[in-house]
Amino acid sequence: MGLASYLLIGFWFEKWSASTAGKKAFVMTRLGDVAFFMGIILVLLHLGNLNILKINDPEVEAAMSPAMITTAALLIFGGIIGKSAQFPLLTWLPDAMEGPTPVSALLHSATMVAAGVFLFARLHPFFSLSATAMTVCLLIGTVSMLLASTMAMVSRDIKQVWAYSTISQLGFMIMGLAAGGYFAGVFHLTTHAGFKALLFLCAGVFIHAFHTNDMFEIGRAAAAASRAPMLCMTVAAAALSGLPPFSGFFSKEAILAALLAGLDNPLWLAAGLLGAFLTAYYTFRLIFVILFRRPTPRPWPRRRRQRPPPVSTPTRTRSGRWRCRCWSWPRSRCCWDLRKRRWQAFSSVATLRRRPPRRTEAACFSGPSDWLLPGCCWPGWNSGGRAPGRWASLKESHRSICCSANAGSSTASTASCWTASSTRGFPVSAPGTTGG
Repeated sequence: MGLASYLLIGFWFEKWSASTAGKKAFVMTRLGDVAFFMGIILVLLHLGNLNILKINDPEVEAAMSPAMITTAALLIFGGIIGKSAQFPLLTWLPDAMEGPTPVSALLHSATMVAAGVFLFARLHPFFSLSATAMTVCLLIGTVSMLLASTMAMVSRDIKQVWAYSTISQLGFMIMGLAAGGYFAGVFHLTTHAGFKALLFLCAGVFIHAFHTNDMFEIGRAAAAASRAPMLCMTVAAAALSGLPPFSGFFSKEAILAALLAGLDNPLWLAAGLLGAFLTAYYTFRLIFVILFRRPTPRPWPRRRRQRPPPVSTPTRTRSGRWRCRCWSWPRSRCCWDLRKRRWQAFSSVATLRRRPPRRTEAACFSGPSDWLLPGCCWPGWNSGGRAPGRWASLKESHRSICCSANAGSSTASTASCWTASSTRGFPVSAPGTTGG
């Protein structure tokens, strides 16, 4: 069985992941086989044969001491751990999904990995002779069930989700058998083989159609339009989750009843209920991701962090000319382009003309440097030509006029102005040489 599993997992031997997954499965299952072989040797030395009927006979207690029965049972259970991918030898089964999907459906869900649980069921009377061995088996089954369930909750690979689910359900079967529910464990083993093989086959249909194992990519590719595989997968998922009237509901109920009736500690029952809830969660997480299409995520555009332009007062250069580097006010900016050596207007005069003409607002005008130098603003009124007699920010005046001093002279006596409500220039009392 180990050799067959190695060859089937590494079927796509050109892929490095498939080749290493086959080696990993072979080595880890051989570790369990070593423990299993040692347990068989102990039974053979004390009983003289390996007949299952003789091993399950209650007269074994007379031939073997309780400590020897416990040791032999735990060593045989080591082989069950390796073959059924239980804790701590559980990592090989998710990697075994590198093989073809029919192999995953038939061997790694229904037959080969279930061989360990089947061996536990066949030797159940022998294991029942040691309470310590049964408690250890119950503990390992519980840990495997909860651990694999949490791994399935975060996996994106559709086949790996079902692989972790297989580990979890095998641990659930071991819990039922270790609690004394022989019928419950075997019943769940039988029902699980049916719906888990169906889940793997439906997963193979989606992988073959959309060429990806990522369930989110499959969902974005409108996999819900494939009605037949989607319906079959939903039915099998309902059985796996334990929803009535599907088979998984009755088998899981039998295991929980065995945990309640056969064990005095209620923590085992609580762990079983938690495992059943997690199973329903990760199962329908996959169904909802595929069934309800999500839009393709787009990269969020990174916005530049723009520094606000500094509000600078007009300064006088060495040549005696006035220069206003940048002037800002609400909804408009006048900036000096050092490369083009001209003023750039971010709010045009035409835009300002569409506003009510009764409000006189400043406009940035781009013109010859010897005529207009916008950005250096002198607040005033259209009527009377009165002015406060100082340079001020446009924010300080509710009616601002963009003016410029004569660039050719060190002292300006007149200024040309441009307003939003008028297209002509008119003289306004201009400041002296000091700006600010």
